[in-house]
Amino acid sequence: MKDTSAENASTVLGGAKILLRQAVAAVLDAAHPDLTYPLTVVGIVGEVNDALASCDRSTMLALKNKLVIYNELGCPLNGDQGEGSSSSPPCPGCPGQDPL
Repeated sequence: MKDTSAENASTVLGGAKILLRQAVAAVLDAAHPDLTYPLTVVGIVGEVNDALASCDRSTMLALKNKLVIYNELGCPLNGDQGEGSSSSPPCPGCPGQDPL
């Protein structure tokens, strides 16, 4: 089977896949009752749908970049106030951590 991951990364379809990975994380964060996320689930879905409907890879990647920033704001569930601002470990359930 031919590996087309590098080939797909530079296409509109590849851009959509890259965006959707971050969008899933964003929806999960926004839906969590104990987290304050900059967007609502409805807002995320709307922005992602608009980016996908544009069929423009640059638009998709711009939204992906915005979601990456939001997704890396930190996890207040264990006292983490953002990337690099705390010595506390990642949230429980993160890779390398015990689940809740």
